[in-house]
Amino acid sequence: MKKLIIAAAAALLLCGCETDKDMVETDYIETEPTETVISEVYIQSEAVISDDEAVSGIEYRANQEHLTIDMDILSSSENLEEYADISSLRINNVGDHDIGFIGQFQKLEHLSLFGCNGTKSCISALNDSEIILRSLYVNDNSYAETNGDALFKSFPSTETVYMQNSDEWNSASHKEGFRYYASPIVGEPYENYPLCLNFISPDKTGYVSEMKLFRRENDFILPAEILSGSSVLPLDLEIKPGETAAYTVPEDILDLKNAPAGRYIAVCSMRTGDEEEYSEIKSEFFIHSRPFTNEFPDSFFENGNISDPNTYGTSYYLYKSPDFLDEEQLRAFDLAYRLESIYFGTEREISEQYAREHTADEFITDLTKAFTYDRIYEKTAKLYFDENGNIIPCSASGGVDISLMDMEFFPLYSDEDEVLFKAEILHGHEDDPYFVWFSERNFHMIRTEDGWRFDCFNLWY
Repeated sequence: MKKLIIAAAAALLLCGCETDKDMVETDYIETEPTETVISEVYIQSEAVISDDEAVSGIEYRANQEHLTIDMDILSSSENLEEYADISSLRINNVGDHDIGFIGQFQKLEHLSLFGCNGTKSCISALNDSEIILRSLYVNDNSYAETNGDALFKSFPSTETVYMQNSDEWNSASHKEGFRYYASPIVGEPYENYPLCLNFISPDKTGYVSEMKLFRRENDFILPAEILSGSSVLPLDLEIKPGETAAYTVPEDILDLKNAPAGRYIAVCSMRTGDEEEYSEIKSEFFIHSRPFTNEFPDSFFENGNISDPNTYGTSYYLYKSPDFLDEEQLRAFDLAYRLESIYFGTEREISEQYAREHTADEFITDLTKAFTYDRIYEKTAKLYFDENGNIIPCSASGGVDISLMDMEFFPLYSDEDEVLFKAEILHGHEDDPYFVWFSERNFHMIRTEDGWRFDCFNLWY
């Protein structure tokens, strides 16, 4: 038997593993999805409610121009015409229901869909309605890469969040019996992000015969042959009753140089006590190309930047950039990230002096160094301008998404005039290391007379 490090509470490391041989359809090892905290951009605050109206599956907030519809309760005879002027709509329990009625909400700007079974019905309903949304949130029971890609390609300029559904994860089944979890983030530097397996055997001796590694790609699960050229690692481990133990895959065995960034699944063959058969238990993890950084070259602050490098409100520690953009596109990305963080991130600051000495047109002109005019005008009008079109001084702050753990960019489409790509985001809970889930966000840039500009920049934190 291999010796295990008995893990004290402070030594619970996170980890991941590799897998099998032939290509397997996604359903073979499916992750229980999850829902995360949703930004105010997508769903209006529940805290202040006035003029509420609850009518057969409908909740209406006149003061927020917001409507919530539950498709499992909504009556087919319900008249929705009186809500035609809403700007924000949430639909619960979408399932396979027909949501074509959204076409009557022609002033709709923000749409949130929960409990979808795929994205085809959403795409069809929006195409038929001809509504141009500012933001779209889709919580999918059938979370799949192709579903998200279809959304992004259908509505490249709409800030879209595509999220795994986590409702079923709230059961306690994953916390019972002989169990383990892999460290959710694996990659360089390996001493900080090792592939570690953490086992708990509550009342019987536990045995682990081997670990297999798989990676997800285009809705298929493929063997990840990065364990010294194999996707299988013999373990032969024994965990005594009541013990918590950690096994870290040696760095010289895990070939990270040949491991594409993205989602992976560790599958361990495990049994307890007198059981003769081994069961395969999975744990999903994420291999990154590099961690978030807060160190930047001088060029990051060049090319028409608005403020000094220490600008208040910029979460530099959560910065990453795509590795598939050319030099000009990367400069545009860096400037867009910087300006988005300053003016539309978790902290926003415009001094009274700036508001007094600058016009709204000057403010917008500064921002169009990174974004298209239409996008910036839409985002700034409600946040920073009064009814007379003057800049409003402000100082606002909010928290980052505390479930955010890591992220990687992946290209979707590009030609001479546009680039569409996405961020795949790893989420998790510090108090529940057995569970990770994923979401995706889109980014779209177009070539203009003045260079590359973003008409969709979907900040990830």
